[in-house]
Amino acid sequence: TKLIIGTDGQKMSKSKNNIINIFLPNNKLKKQIMSIKTDSLSVESPKNPDTCNVFKLYSLIGKEEDVKQMKERYKNGGYGYGEAKEELFKLIIQTYMHLFKITNYIIKQIHSPTFIAQYSGLKNQYKSSRVRHY
Repeated sequence: TKLIIGTDGQKMSKSKNNIINIFLPNNKLKKQIMSIKTDSLSVESPKNPDTCNVFKLYSLIGKEEDVKQMKERYKNGGYGYGEAKEELFKLIIQTYMHLFKITNYIIKQIHSPTFIAQYSGLKNQYKSSRVRHY
């Protein structure tokens, strides 16, 4: 079983508040991603992708070629964690945009007067069909 790490490098868990909630508005999602814990190496310093929380998360959803490229940038130096976090943010938006759209559509439909009226009617039909007559 592959462990999915959270923003703090520990096992991802809602109770630990170290999740990345992909359904947040973009500005809040970006804030979560930018809060991922990293070490304090300078931009110029080579970095170890295998110990980096940002890289680990990116490698879970990134295309193989993109993951290889990011790994090389880490090892070569001149690549900061801020840049890596920005790439992770863009990847999450690209990968899950369809889910955002579907979720927003469903939420709008649920709150529409037409849906509420239809749901109420169905609920009443269900209740009346469950009434037993002795």
